[in-house]
Amino acid sequence: MRREVRDLLLALRERKITVFLNSHLLTEVERICDRVAIVDRGRVVAQGAIADIVGDSQAVRIRAQGNSAALTTAASAFGTITNEDGWLTIAGIGPGAVPDAVAALVAAGARISAVDPMHATLEDRFLELVRAR
Repeated sequence: MRREVRDLLLALRERKITVFLNSHLLTEVERICDRVAIVDRGRVVAQGAIADIVGDSQAVRIRAQGNSAALTTAASAFGTITNEDGWLTIAGIGPGAVPDAVAALVAAGARISAVDPMHATLEDRFLELVRAR
């Protein structure tokens, strides 16, 4: 049933027909909608194009083994670092800088076993906005 509704909404969007969709399924909203409004306790706390609301915040998680302090230092040139259980997360890194960050980590003695690009989602932004109030 969800797929049929999604297909109908996408067809209406192609025909430039405006539809108001109220949903807590934010991954579906992100797939279907061009513009959204986030409402918290009856107040609109954000509205606009999804890309504008979510922003272009990007991060990458890298599974790296090696000297934790050296790896954190090497990765810090690329963004804000968290190091947790062998996973370095570099927040604020652009996708074009990921290969350079991996190379810097390898040069610092890291053994890399995984690279997981991340991007903010509508759900992430929704939670930020409603928790801030």
